[in-house]
Amino acid sequence: MRIFLNVVGFTSIFFAPFWVPILAATFLSARWRAWEILIMGMFVDALWLPHSFYWGFPVATIGAILLVWAFEPMRREFLLQ
Repeated sequence: MRIFLNVVGFTSIFFAPFWVPILAATFLSARWRAWEILIMGMFVDALWLPHSFYWGFPVATIGAILLVWAFEPMRREFLLQ
């Protein structure tokens, strides 16, 4: 399931609406410690916002960090590791 969600997340960056990678990242971070979300966020920033690393704000990368950080207490509390 984790591999499937990663494939969906990375391919949806190219071929799907913006909310599909957001859903894939949310499901991944809710269930696993998904470092892949950070890579997806950096990839989205590099692809969609080419100047975000230098002059702007890397929105997807910061969002991915917050998403992974926000779901950590819930994952520790409710899911078996």
